Amino acid sequence: MATSDPWPGKSPTIDTHSRAAVIHGNHNPMDTPHMPSIKIRTKPDGDKTLVRILIEHPMETGRRQDEQTGQIVPAHYITELKVEHNGKPIATGLLSTGVSRNPYFSLRLNQARTGDTIRVGWVDNRGGRDSAEVTVGGGD
Repeated sequence: MATSDPWPGKSPTIDTHSRAAVIHGNHNPMDTPHMPSIKIRTKPDGDKTLVRILIEHPMETGRRQDEQTGQIVPAHYITELKVEHNGKPIATGLLSTGVSRNPYFSLRLNQARTGDTIRVGWVDNRGGRDSAEVTVGGGD
């Protein structure tokens, strides 16, 4: 499976074809009334840092039937998740329909320090994407 960059600098688009509108693209929350789809929290703990990631995404399998219309809800799920520490890739996950709506991920970094940056990006099966960045210990 080919992968693509979750943060190519594209303008944001909003997917309103799913039950939850998801903003795609590197966007400034001040430019749009919608919330970003990624929330990242960091917690330094000695020489390790806990990174918690919550992504707002419908994660539809393409097998569920809409209760009101009886139609099959089209597949809409994250296919790739990337995590970077100070601009260097540290994790890539290839996801599929087996992940629940609004997925949560956590990881522990051994060498992240206060002031370092953590960047998370995702791409979905419809070409949607989003990314977010935080500073470790920056009051996130």
